[in-house]
Amino acid sequence: MKMSTTFHPQTDGQTKVVNITIVHLLHGYCDKDPKLWDQHLHYIQHSYNCAKHSSTQVYSFEACLGYFLKSPLDFIFVKYIAIDGHNDVDKAKNFIEQIHLVH
Repeated sequence: MKMSTTFHPQTDGQTKVVNITIVHLLHGYCDKDPKLWDQHLHYIQHSYNCAKHSSTQVYSFEACLGYFLKSPLDFIFVKYIAIDGHNDVDKAKNFIEQIHLVH
């Protein structure tokens, strides 16, 4: 793993690809007022992390945390009922198995 610097963020090519993708997303999102890009960066980060990546075939949040991140709209329009008959130990074991499968 190589450390990057502010003016030369190229390490192994992966950082360069991510930076290019983020710049393209910012250009599209902040087209009308490009000076306010920093106020919209959290939207870009969320959309990037919720996109399925071609190299891993999973979402960034799913690869890192083991589950798909829900958007605020998921909580507004969907009611979740947590009656599944599983105790916390079973849920923890399932979570660990999912993490191993993703990695």
